[in-house]
Amino acid sequence: YGEARPYLERAQAALEEGDGGQETASLRAEWLVMRSLVLQMEGEAAESERLVREALATAPPPDAHARSLATFALASVLRLREETAQALDAYRRAIHYSREAGNAVAEMLSTVGLAGVAFERGQLRLAAEIAGPVTARLEESGSLPPISSVLYGVLGDVNYQWQRLDEARRYGERALQLSTLG
Repeated sequence: YGEARPYLERAQAALEEGDGGQETASLRAEWLVMRSLVLQMEGEAAESERLVREALATAPPPDAHARSLATFALASVLRLREETAQALDAYRRAIHYSREAGNAVAEMLSTVGLAGVAFERGQLRLAAEIAGPVTARLEESGSLPPISSVLYGVLGDVNYQWQRLDEARRYGERALQLSTLG
């Protein structure tokens, strides 16, 4: 994560030279999100949350793309802080903004987070209801990014808990296959 710092610093310098318009505000919100995510990985939850809340305040209301990223980052920091109910709500909002913006990456990350929280809470049916339709849509589209392996892993874990061992193995093998694509 330390390798990201010089890039974030250069981006920050460029943003300071911006015109202060809506595009600059959107880019600043995205920069705040990236900085927040790095801080999360470094275990700095409080500062990460402060930055992501600033990103949400900075992102222009019509910018669903910036809002999808910021809301995903907020959900992630809330999950890190074990504020599960708030994290679930934020992941749902992030999915909504992601779809509105056509941001498939943020939608996938938010869906992975939502399914993961449901599984961690023992809500196996909910985890399957979240992950199942998305994996079916991905299979139909033929577009299977490596991050989708987490959804297959959740489905494998759910089926294992339900004693559906053949299904669990099938999902587990698919998760392994997709995780090696990147």
